[in-house]
Amino acid sequence: MVKYRNNVEIVADMLVITREGALKTQIMYQANLSFKLTERYLEAVLKAGLIKLNHDGRYLITEEGTLFLKKFSNYKRHASSLRKQLKRVNDEKALLDQMCLPMNLRNENCLDDDKKVDENRDKSKPPQL
Repeated sequence: MVKYRNNVEIVADMLVITREGALKTQIMYQANLSFKLTERYLEAVLKAGLIKLNHDGRYLITEEGTLFLKKFSNYKRHASSLRKQLKRVNDEKALLDQMCLPMNLRNENCLDDDKKVDENRDKSKPPQL
């Protein structure tokens, strides 16, 4: 499965590449971007003050860019932690669904408020237990 990067991840990749200074082609190849995308992102990060262009034609990360990478690192750590917590919660819900439903109703979830276990039931009759 191919995982696509979002804009923030692409910018972070570019900033890591420019820590020691990098030419445009180095950024393009190491960040795995087309020339057109490299141009667009370079324009954006230069304008944002995350990198600067040195007199020798090399792009170099700025203090603001370093701060961005620190914040990005924290974001990734928190997002990973939340994904793990969400997986545990979903696993617990699946276990509860298995415990409360007979085999023939497993496609319905008794813990989902938006779903009804038996939509065809005559609503005028009380449910049979």
